[in-house]
Amino acid sequence: MYPDPYRWHTLPAYGMYFRYVKGLRVNDVVLRYMNRDERPAFVLDDVSDAAFYNVDARKGDGAPLFILKNVTNFSAHQVNGVVDTKIGKTEKKEL
Repeated sequence: MYPDPYRWHTLPAYGMYFRYVKGLRVNDVVLRYMNRDERPAFVLDDVSDAAFYNVDARKGDGAPLFILKNVTNFSAHQVNGVVDTKIGKTEKKEL
């Protein structure tokens, strides 16, 4: 049944995958995995006006915490492992 994630096989993020979103707010989130996972915690694809605040997510060795694709007006504050950041526009960026 929709939105069963198994319909899409392996998703690009172990935590949250956002696509075609405007006005995204992610606050007070903790993400952990049971088995080692080299995917990022968050993937944003074609997202505008996204703000992450007070986020604690596990990060695999060599994996970014965020992958941003075609993202405008992104901010991250008090995100474990990422310096407070504001990005006006990016086609592709890893944090």
